[in-house]
Amino acid sequence: MFKDKFLKWGYEFFITQQQKGRNDVVIAISKEFKPHLHSEVKIRNLNSPDFLSVSAEYPNSFFIVGVRFLGNYNDMKNQFSNFIPLINSLENVVIGGDFNNAKLHGDRNKVYTMQEVDDKYKGLLQYSYNYHRIALWFKETGFELVTPLRGCSYPQSGNPIDHFAVNGIGILRSEYKPTNLSDHNQLIGEITI
Repeated sequence: MFKDKFLKWGYEFFITQQQKGRNDVVIAISKEFKPHLHSEVKIRNLNSPDFLSVSAEYPNSFFIVGVRFLGNYNDMKNQFSNFIPLINSLENVVIGGDFNNAKLHGDRNKVYTMQEVDDKYKGLLQYSYNYHRIALWFKETGFELVTPLRGCSYPQSGNPIDHFAVNGIGILRSEYKPTNLSDHNQLIGEITI
């Protein structure tokens, strides 16, 4: 039913295979962009996050990657380390998804140095995997982490855990919007290529 609505609206619909006890990654792209599945990775272990990659054209090729990190902070750190090489060879990429970082300590609009990250998170459970470490890791690989200036993606915790990461693509006016489709607020933004 969910998929049928997107197809009726003129979207191409992509989804990972159903996973036991876990949410799937879904990407829907207007057919005008000529989308096609680039790669689908179905990981059921802790070595990589769940993700789905779709390529599209407008007029140049670009990639949309949906991602979800799972497990404890050390698991997610390892998943991130294994995920970066998989997407690092792509150009014009927008990654969107659930990074599952814990409580934010510091300014969400600043990329801290490793020493500043250590100072802010030392002794905390999320020391090995946190928002500012993610932002720094992305910066070091040529990506920029884009998070709405206000609000949160997961109302139960009050934290911004859903983000965009971009390389060769800009995101304008990103924001979190309430929805009845998920326990997370929608992460939306306008892509500029």
